[in-house]
Amino acid sequence: MNRALYRFFLLLALTTVAACTPQKLYKANDFSFYEDANRKYYTGSLTEDFKKHYQMEIHPVIVLVKTDNIENLKYDAQRRYVAAVEGAEERQIIYVVYSADGSYRDGYHIKKTDLPDFFKSTDDRFHVYLINRNNEVLVESSQPVPTEEIEEAFPKMKGW
Repeated sequence: MNRALYRFFLLLALTTVAACTPQKLYKANDFSFYEDANRKYYTGSLTEDFKKHYQMEIHPVIVLVKTDNIENLKYDAQRRYVAAVEGAEERQIIYVVYSADGSYRDGYHIKKTDLPDFFKSTDDRFHVYLINRNNEVLVESSQPVPTEEIEEAFPKMKGW
């Protein structure tokens, strides 16, 4: 194969990989959230928190939903999309909800007193964020994020 053709295919392969890899939108400030037992977690020490509470080494990613209430149809659609993720445990996905009316149905939630800074500039009715292990927002949307997009943003961890 001649050099020019080789370079072309190499460039094409690298471009394809880059196009398929979600790029970070911005770095999220660390924030706190809680589980049903009122146990507090902090995104800056999430791996350590999970190791302390569950005696397991994981590096979770977060699907974070902001909604006006848990009866919101977009919220319901997002719950279904997250539930349909294949291998959610291998992807180490944590589903965290903030509801403006204070209600929540799922275990992990944010209290009004702990609102992340980046929440303040978004619509209160519905917003979703996909946040990677480095606290970088990969996807931000005012519409539910489909299962396929979640799976693409958060690949399965090897060894699970």
